[in-house]
Amino acid sequence: MYKRIRNITILCLFICAVTVLNSCINLNLNLNSGKNPGKTVITSTAVGDVSVNDKTSFMRNYLLSEEEKLVYDIVYSGMKNKQTTIKFSSLEGYFASESEMKKILSNAVFSVLRDHPELFMYNSGYTYEYNTEFEADSVALKFDFNTEPEKAILMQQQIDKVVNKLIEEMRGLDDYGKSKYVYTYLAQNTTYSDGENMHNMYGPLVDGVSKCDGYARAYMYVMQKCGIEVGYVCGVGKDELHAWNTVKINGNWYYVDCTWGDPIVEIEDETEKKLNVDYSYLHINTEDLLKTHTLDEIYLKLPKYTATADNYHVKEAFCFEAFDEAVLEKTIKDLIKNADSDNTEFKLEIKYNTYEEMQKAFDWIAGDNMKKVASLINYSSFYYTKWQSDIGALSLKFVFEF
Repeated sequence: MYKRIRNITILCLFICAVTVLNSCINLNLNLNSGKNPGKTVITSTAVGDVSVNDKTSFMRNYLLSEEEKLVYDIVYSGMKNKQTTIKFSSLEGYFASESEMKKILSNAVFSVLRDHPELFMYNSGYTYEYNTEFEADSVALKFDFNTEPEKAILMQQQIDKVVNKLIEEMRGLDDYGKSKYVYTYLAQNTTYSDGENMHNMYGPLVDGVSKCDGYARAYMYVMQKCGIEVGYVCGVGKDELHAWNTVKINGNWYYVDCTWGDPIVEIEDETEKKLNVDYSYLHINTEDLLKTHTLDEIYLKLPKYTATADNYHVKEAFCFEAFDEAVLEKTIKDLIKNADSDNTEFKLEIKYNTYEEMQKAFDWIAGDNMKKVASLINYSSFYYTKWQSDIGALSLKFVFEF
């Protein structure tokens, strides 16, 4: 009987980063597909200490099969112990097919990395060896570090120092308030740019520089530390690979895109930047998300999120189904009616049901209507700025001089 060894490298093109140490964990699995051809049935026979916190395991809880969950638990246990090799040994039977094995391994491994931003020391790729001999097969997963474990420990300490400070500042806030606080913090304190740690949570939380996956991992980690259920989501946003989050607030799920909370990335003045946080993507439902984002295939299993109660515009701003000139004019007048030398700046945020209705309001404002609206104020001069989002949100900022 000869021995077959297949060594295959898995390249991960989605936005993830992970790491591991030079040791090996051996785990026995029963992979028995004889009674049910085409279906792999996995049961664990020797795992060791595997414990999963439900609120830090979104992918595992909502998107994986039972077979994938078992592999997830084993991989997570190995990574927590900084393993670089994790070996699965089958005492009897085979995977139904190598393609099924590859899918199970891939979904499980990358779900671990997406659920646990603290595993940033691992590379997002892995190799596996698939051995078959004497009717017994085994799979060895092999990982590499992108950051040495000793350095990763120091980085984690710096991260936790920032996070603990944020948690202290959020004391007394409800879950909505905590989510908004972190969203705002990331928008105000992070520059969207290249950096050594732009793909992990160290980038936005310590370096202040990140790409979208860094924003998403930082938001996720802080929410996890607050005990709030949260997930990491991948897909496409405006024709580019993108990452964002899903979060459970007051019993309902919403999407959150912290990266797009800071759309005016060229603003350097800190005061000005704080006035321009875009809350259009704070707690949005599936309908609004899909206007600008496309979900990766695995996330299509998620139910449609329909709640709006904790959407930012519903809770703190204005929501209108359609453009109405009289309503918009009154809304602006009510906002600026108390303008005086002590109150010179005002910000108005409105969301319409569709982009087209928002564009009507935008065009109305772009005309000469604002001078008429501001005529009730005895000002020497005033100016306003306006910007819009692709999901129908409109922001106005007024500045008066007296």
